[in-house]
Amino acid sequence: MNTTDIQHKILESLGRRVAERNGCPLELELLITLGSIHPWLVKTTACADKFFSMKELKELEKYKFDLKIGTKVKFVLSLVHRVVRKEKVLIFCHNIPVVKLFLEIFEKFFGWLKGREVLVLTGELELFERGRVMDQFEEPVGASKILLASISACA
Repeated sequence: MNTTDIQHKILESLGRRVAERNGCPLELELLITLGSIHPWLVKTTACADKFFSMKELKELEKYKFDLKIGTKVKFVLSLVHRVVRKEKVLIFCHNIPVVKLFLEIFEKFFGWLKGREVLVLTGELELFERGRVMDQFEEPVGASKILLASISACA
Protein backbone atom coordinates (compact mmCIF):
# COMPACT_ATOMS: atom_id res chain seq x y z
CA MET A 1 0.00 0.00 0.00
CA ASN A 2 1.20 3.48 -0.76
CA THR A 3 2.04 5.49 2.31
CA THR A 4 0.59 8.90 3.06
CA ASP A 5 2.92 11.90 3.23
CA ILE A 6 3.10 11.75 7.01
CA GLN A 7 3.75 8.01 7.00
CA HIS A 8 6.42 8.47 4.33
CA LYS A 9 8.18 11.11 6.43
CA ILE A 10 8.16 8.86 9.52
CA LEU A 11 9.30 5.76 7.64
CA GLU A 12 12.01 7.71 5.84
CA SER A 13 13.34 8.97 9.18
CA LEU A 14 13.33 5.43 10.60
CA GLY A 15 14.99 4.12 7.44
CA ARG A 16 17.88 6.53 8.00
CA ARG A 17 18.27 5.15 11.51
CA VAL A 18 18.42 1.61 10.14
CA ALA A 19 21.17 2.67 7.70
CA GLU A 20 23.13 4.39 10.49
CA ARG A 21 23.05 1.27 12.65
CA ASN A 22 23.81 -1.21 9.85
CA GLY A 23 20.75 -3.24 10.70
CA CYS A 24 17.30 -3.16 12.13
CA PRO A 25 17.01 -3.66 15.90
CA LEU A 26 13.64 -4.83 17.19
CA GLU A 27 12.71 -1.34 18.42
CA LEU A 28 13.10 0.12 14.94
CA GLU A 29 11.29 -2.80 13.37
CA LEU A 30 8.35 -2.24 15.74
CA LEU A 31 8.22 1.48 14.95
CA ILE A 32 8.33 0.81 11.21
CA THR A 33 5.48 -1.69 11.56
CA LEU A 34 3.34 0.69 13.61
CA GLY A 35 4.10 3.70 11.41
CA SER A 36 3.05 1.68 8.36
CA ILE A 37 -0.36 1.08 9.91
CA HIS A 38 -1.03 4.58 11.25
CA PRO A 39 1.47 7.33 12.18
CA TRP A 40 -0.09 7.97 15.60
CA LEU A 41 0.79 4.42 16.68
CA VAL A 42 4.49 5.33 16.73
CA LYS A 43 3.96 7.25 19.94
CA THR A 44 2.44 4.24 21.74
CA THR A 45 5.81 2.56 22.28
CA ALA A 46 8.26 3.11 25.11
CA CYS A 47 11.13 3.36 22.62
CA ALA A 48 9.64 6.14 20.44
CA ASP A 49 11.55 8.87 22.28
CA LYS A 50 14.84 7.24 21.25
CA PHE A 51 14.10 8.00 17.61
CA PHE A 52 11.80 11.03 17.68
CA SER A 53 11.88 14.31 19.58
CA MET A 54 9.22 15.11 22.14
CA LYS A 55 7.98 17.81 19.77
CA GLU A 56 7.56 15.28 16.93
CA LEU A 57 5.74 12.84 19.20
CA LYS A 58 3.46 15.57 20.53
CA GLU A 59 2.69 16.59 16.93
CA LEU A 60 1.49 13.04 16.21
CA GLU A 61 -1.19 13.30 18.90
CA LYS A 62 -3.43 15.43 16.67
CA TYR A 63 -3.54 12.65 14.06
CA LYS A 64 -4.93 9.91 16.31
CA PHE A 65 -8.41 9.94 14.79
CA ASP A 66 -7.44 11.21 11.34
CA LEU A 67 -8.48 8.19 9.34
CA LYS A 68 -7.00 9.47 6.09
CA ILE A 69 -3.35 9.38 7.13
CA GLY A 70 -2.97 5.68 7.94
CA THR A 71 -3.30 3.70 4.73
CA LYS A 72 -3.83 0.34 6.43
CA VAL A 73 -6.36 1.76 8.88
CA LYS A 74 -8.17 3.41 5.99
CA PHE A 75 -8.20 0.14 4.05
CA VAL A 76 -9.57 -1.87 6.98
CA LEU A 77 -12.30 0.68 7.69
CA SER A 78 -13.29 0.74 4.03
CA LEU A 79 -13.55 -3.05 4.05
CA VAL A 80 -15.53 -3.10 7.29
CA HIS A 81 -17.91 -0.45 5.99
CA ARG A 82 -18.62 -2.51 2.85
CA VAL A 83 -19.06 -5.97 4.35
CA VAL A 84 -20.29 -5.58 7.92
CA ARG A 85 -23.94 -5.39 6.89
CA LYS A 86 -23.82 -8.97 5.62
CA GLU A 87 -20.81 -10.52 7.32
CA LYS A 88 -18.93 -10.43 10.59
CA VAL A 89 -15.32 -9.30 10.35
CA LEU A 90 -12.33 -10.86 12.08
CA ILE A 91 -9.29 -8.60 12.28
CA PHE A 92 -5.99 -10.08 13.42
CA CYS A 93 -3.49 -7.60 14.82
CA HIS A 94 0.13 -8.25 15.62
CA ASN A 95 0.40 -5.46 18.19
CA ILE A 96 -1.91 -4.52 21.08
CA PRO A 97 -1.76 -0.75 20.38
CA VAL A 98 -3.33 -1.50 16.98
CA VAL A 99 -6.15 -3.45 18.65
CA LYS A 100 -6.76 -0.55 21.03
CA LEU A 101 -6.73 2.06 18.24
CA PHE A 102 -9.25 0.10 16.16
CA LEU A 103 -11.45 -0.36 19.23
CA GLU A 104 -11.44 3.40 19.86
CA ILE A 105 -12.17 4.11 16.19
CA PHE A 106 -15.11 1.71 16.11
CA GLU A 107 -16.50 3.23 19.29
CA LYS A 108 -16.01 6.84 18.16
CA PHE A 109 -17.04 6.66 14.49
CA PHE A 110 -19.40 3.68 14.35
CA GLY A 111 -20.89 3.97 17.85
CA TRP A 112 -20.12 0.30 18.53
CA LEU A 113 -19.38 -0.85 22.05
CA LYS A 114 -16.67 -3.19 23.30
CA GLY A 115 -18.29 -6.42 24.41
CA ARG A 116 -21.31 -5.93 22.19
CA GLU A 117 -20.60 -5.04 18.54
CA VAL A 118 -16.82 -5.16 18.95
CA LEU A 119 -15.21 -8.10 20.70
CA VAL A 120 -11.56 -8.14 21.71
CA LEU A 121 -9.42 -11.22 22.16
CA THR A 122 -5.95 -10.58 23.59
CA GLY A 123 -3.50 -12.37 25.85
CA GLU A 124 -4.85 -10.41 28.82
CA LEU A 125 -7.91 -12.67 28.82
CA GLU A 126 -8.02 -15.93 30.73
CA LEU A 127 -8.25 -19.03 28.52
CA PHE A 128 -11.90 -19.64 29.49
CA GLU A 129 -12.77 -16.00 28.66
CA ARG A 130 -11.10 -16.32 25.24
CA GLY A 131 -13.38 -19.26 24.45
CA ARG A 132 -16.42 -17.28 25.59
CA VAL A 133 -15.45 -14.36 23.31
CA MET A 134 -15.06 -16.71 20.33
CA ASP A 135 -18.42 -18.33 21.07
CA GLN A 136 -20.07 -14.92 21.32
CA PHE A 137 -18.58 -13.89 17.97
CA GLU A 138 -19.79 -17.09 16.31
CA GLU A 139 -23.42 -16.56 17.37
CA PRO A 140 -25.23 -16.15 14.02
CA VAL A 141 -27.77 -13.65 15.33
CA GLY A 142 -25.59 -12.03 17.99
CA ALA A 143 -24.87 -8.31 18.12
CA SER A 144 -21.15 -8.71 17.44
CA LYS A 145 -19.86 -7.35 14.15
CA ILE A 146 -16.09 -7.25 14.67
CA LEU A 147 -13.59 -9.43 16.49
CA LEU A 148 -10.24 -7.75 17.07
CA ALA A 149 -7.81 -10.55 17.85
CA SER A 150 -4.20 -10.58 18.88
CA ILE A 151 -2.21 -13.01 16.75
CA SER A 152 -0.31 -14.19 19.82
CA ALA A 153 -3.43 -14.82 21.88
CA CYS A 154 -5.01 -16.80 19.06
CA ALA A 155 -1.86 -18.85 18.39
